[in-house]
Amino acid sequence: MSTVVEARNLVLEGKGRVLLSHFHLELHAGLCTVVLGPKGSGKSILLKAMAGIYPVSAGELYIEGINLRENTYKAKQRVGYIPEEKLLDPAFSAMDNLYIFSRLHGITPRNTKDLIKQQLRVYQLEEMGNYDVSKLSECERERFLFIRSLVNDPRFILYDQPVDDTERDKQWARQFISRCKQEKRGVLVATDNLDFAQSIADYIIVLNDGKCIFEGEPKSLVSEHVGKEIVEFLIKPEDVDYYINKIKGRHSYQLIDNRLKIYVKAGQDSMSALQLAVSDDINLRKVNLRDVYDWSLTNKDKEYASN
Repeated sequence: MSTVVEARNLVLEGKGRVLLSHFHLELHAGLCTVVLGPKGSGKSILLKAMAGIYPVSAGELYIEGINLRENTYKAKQRVGYIPEEKLLDPAFSAMDNLYIFSRLHGITPRNTKDLIKQQLRVYQLEEMGNYDVSKLSECERERFLFIRSLVNDPRFILYDQPVDDTERDKQWARQFISRCKQEKRGVLVATDNLDFAQSIADYIIVLNDGKCIFEGEPKSLVSEHVGKEIVEFLIKPEDVDYYINKIKGRHSYQLIDNRLKIYVKAGQDSMSALQLAVSDDINLRKVNLRDVYDWSLTNKDKEYASN
């Protein structure tokens, strides 16, 4: 599996503080890596640095073996970037935006005409090429940005905050990511939508306060860290100490607001965990990515203990 991007000890700074600290990363062709984390954790600034539009303070960043800090222009030619702000230049039609961008990469419209025409069909934009971009919805602009990100035939795509307002929006985003993977392009997605992330990710990285606190393949993260099932129930504030003392030494647990999660790991009995709970609101369910995400952030703002 070929490595298309490699970051070593990467440091990003801004406004007098460290935005990303000593970060390591490998992106592989044909796989989708998802970066999760709270607002301000460093997701978008990471993608901007990899796109060559935010300066690297320290460390090394290689795009297909090209050192981005030493040869930014050449490295940028191998990147496709879809920014968080789904904007096109309002001075030009949607189609002209695509051709102007191709010229910025030294590609003549003649050489991109067939690719653009094909992609317009794929994303159902054939009738919108001459539209005033202000008349396009956010999802329609994003689909034009899909095409723009491909005109230089990049080996990997940086995709910041996919539009996910409706299920149809998410379907377009999943389709784009799937096609990129089929074409052996690596994809790095930054999103806050955990359900969407779970549907697309081959590998997950969780950032918090500019540091990588958790990473791995989704299935292994779930099984290794939070187990197979969760007993979740509502408790009264005055009963917190009682239940925690009852659970300690038997199961890992997590308290979020007034809901207590008991993690049932491999080799443990979910029925015995259920018997520890007395509540009118009890739920036994399979673990999911949101549970892993909550677990990964416990050191900062959640109460957590292991058995």
